[in-house]
Amino acid sequence: MPRNLRDRCSLSWESRFGTTTSGNLPQYKPDENPCNIDIEAITMPGIALDDFHFYHVKCPYSTQAANGGVQTYVRDGRPLSDTYMQMIPVGINELTNHSATQGVMVRYGRVSKYGYLCVDDACYYHTTIVSGSRYFYC
Repeated sequence: MPRNLRDRCSLSWESRFGTTTSGNLPQYKPDENPCNIDIEAITMPGIALDDFHFYHVKCPYSTQAANGGVQTYVRDGRPLSDTYMQMIPVGINELTNHSATQGVMVRYGRVSKYGYLCVDDACYYHTTIVSGSRYFYC
């Protein structure tokens, strides 16, 4: 979703350009890890630290996404379920702490469809709902 032009104009110099000094390069470089993602704990092959630098989309099964008591919903992707392809709420007992990724999902492409993939091994979707499969949101 595009950002409102008025919001962009009200940004500070630091928020807009990533630095506090006029005419300087951004302080956050691509090789830095300001989100504290533990890349060594991720077991999915082909995932690098650069995959987390698009947008910060949080996994709905993470405690980081439900911070502040906000109810999260997911689309039920199990074909044999009564609520197939409907939006269902994530229960409080289904939330897990995504310590390796801090709840951040990576931008991922499946054939011609791009979306976001949860690569944390502690994800409730990965361990319980569809064992071995990763949560994909598009």
